[in-house]
Amino acid sequence: MKQAELARLCSIDSEVVRDLEAGKKVPDGHTMGLIERHLGVNLRGDNFGQPRQFVSKAKKEAAKKEAAEKKAAKKEAKEKETEKEAAEE
Repeated sequence: MKQAELARLCSIDSEVVRDLEAGKKVPDGHTMGLIERHLGVNLRGDNFGQPRQFVSKAKKEAAKKEAAEKKAAKKEAKEKETEKEAAEE
């Protein structure tokens, strides 16, 4: 990918991309996120250089809801077991 194309995709000036690549500037978090998103690679953190994994907001919310439902079901099963043990005594 050419610098001009990356700049266009990220809606930043091509001179900024050139300076970032040359090490003359340090990107802010927003710019770094845009570049990561369009290159599809993590450029910071423990997973540097790894393919970026996209999780939509809907998927995150669904996973959170599923975890809450599992937790509630587990709690309910434990309460029923406790009631059963109390009834047996």
